[in-house]
Amino acid sequence: MPARPPDCSICDDSGFVPVHDAAAGKYVGVKPCECSRRRRLAAALQRSRIPAHYQAATLENFATGKNATLFKACGLARRYVDEYTPDQRGGLLFTGPVGTGKTHLAAATLRGIIARGFDGRFTDVRELLKELQHSYGDRSLDESTILNPVLAAPLLVLDELGAARATDWTADIVEHIINTRYNKNRATILTTNYPFRMPAAADPRTTGEGYARPSMRDETLGDRIGARVFSRLQEMVTLIEMRGDDYRARSQKP
Repeated sequence: MPARPPDCSICDDSGFVPVHDAAAGKYVGVKPCECSRRRRLAAALQRSRIPAHYQAATLENFATGKNATLFKACGLARRYVDEYTPDQRGGLLFTGPVGTGKTHLAAATLRGIIARGFDGRFTDVRELLKELQHSYGDRSLDESTILNPVLAAPLLVLDELGAARATDWTADIVEHIINTRYNKNRATILTTNYPFRMPAAADPRTTGEGYARPSMRDETLGDRIGARVFSRLQEMVTLIEMRGDDYRARSQKP
């Protein structure tokens, strides 16, 4: 039976290629092959648990149109990717109505940082809470098995903060995550559909295109997650407010 051809024709799947010193006229060592970088990136992306729908999300394919808030949001995300370091303390909080592209930008920011060689994890708050609830009936799992990777991730995307039904239990879980990451100085990127603060009904700048009026939503993020956690967030993140038409429809426009 003939041998299977190597996946990489450059290094024959060794993971390394020789380094030639032209001046000296000889080989002086080896360096990692490009295929090794691609494999590491693929493995890191798989560990990140970015949802399938957002695995192709990048800052380059985020459609801003002529919307100033979306253009600014994408620029701030790009700067965060460029300036991110392993000891990063600050994070980002994307806020805005449903459909403005918050999750796309959060996932794209995480992808960009992973592409630079760092690790991170994506977590939907609602899915995390469901996973925890299911674990209580499974003796092979405990809460720490599910929570520890979220708490320990060097960079965490926490999607849909405030979306889960508010109970004492959900509030305790969210507070535990935020407080642990705050105390450990770990970077966190968050998204929420709830406003950071309630806009003034009379101010056209805050009740204009794509923004939920107070009559449509009478809760802020602070109302949903509690004063203590909200206070922590104000120290942890840079607020990025997004307004506009539904992103799914906008991104399909020619």
